[in-house]
Amino acid sequence: MLLTCQNIQKSFGEKTILDQVSFHIEEREKTALIGCNGAGKTTLLRIIRRELEPDSGQVVMAKGTSLGYLAQHQDMHSSRTIYQEVLKEKQYLLDMEEKMRQTELAMKQADEETLEKLMNTYAGLTQQFELNNGYACQSEVTGVLKGLGFAEDDFHKSITTLSGGQKTRVSLACLLLNKPDILLLDEPTNHLDMAGNLSVQLPGSRIDCVPRPLLPGQSGHPGGGAGTGKIYDLYRKLFLFQPEKSTGKGSPVQSLAESAAGNPASGGSHRQAQVLQPGKIHPQSREQRKTAG
Repeated sequence: MLLTCQNIQKSFGEKTILDQVSFHIEEREKTALIGCNGAGKTTLLRIIRRELEPDSGQVVMAKGTSLGYLAQHQDMHSSRTIYQEVLKEKQYLLDMEEKMRQTELAMKQADEETLEKLMNTYAGLTQQFELNNGYACQSEVTGVLKGLGFAEDDFHKSITTLSGGQKTRVSLACLLLNKPDILLLDEPTNHLDMAGNLSVQLPGSRIDCVPRPLLPGQSGHPGGGAGTGKIYDLYRKLFLFQPEKSTGKGSPVQSLAESAAGNPASGGSHRQAQVLQPGKIHPQSREQRKTAG
């Protein structure tokens, strides 16, 4: 189990946003948090990222688990080009390569005693560089950018000239190069057509925040691709989309009333949506929703 949220409670003043919310994510499991604006999706992601403390409850992650976060809006004002902005995520490898080159030059002019030390240093640098796939880092950047819909002619465009959707894809490229164990996507479909623009593989474990229910086959639905997927409705009660392990498919999202009544799901052998122990998400007025994520 990579991530567990246990009885998360959060209020702003007298307004309860999250009440006893609990769920977990296994390895290679995709989860969609469903809820309208103000239901608490962004608030929950901020709690998971330790940016915001819950009033009660806790978030537990497996030791060594890394998170990557794609925000709703990209505040990017870099003067770099698209390629330069993404390549900086591999700066540690570029620095290592430069140190290797400097060590090579020093070895040519070193005496016997110094040469041995430099050779040991060079061997260590080379080993680390190879272990981190350093020789392929620039081709990796190119592959990720192309997988996100950028043509090579776009690589030299300045970040300042990009649209919101293009900036979102640049930010996603930076995240993918870091290979997080869990990827948190806060309403990515605002600017990014997850089905139409992506030919690059996303991490197997991720949480997608989406503002509306998604049926299997729709863009952004967690049941697509590798791994399993679940859907949690944050505005009404929590329930999940449970795919068939044998087929990778799942039942259509049912209404809570249908699920609670145990009505069989359509789709033949597909399982019905299972209702979790309900987290109490209080209905809010339009004014109240504006104060929450």
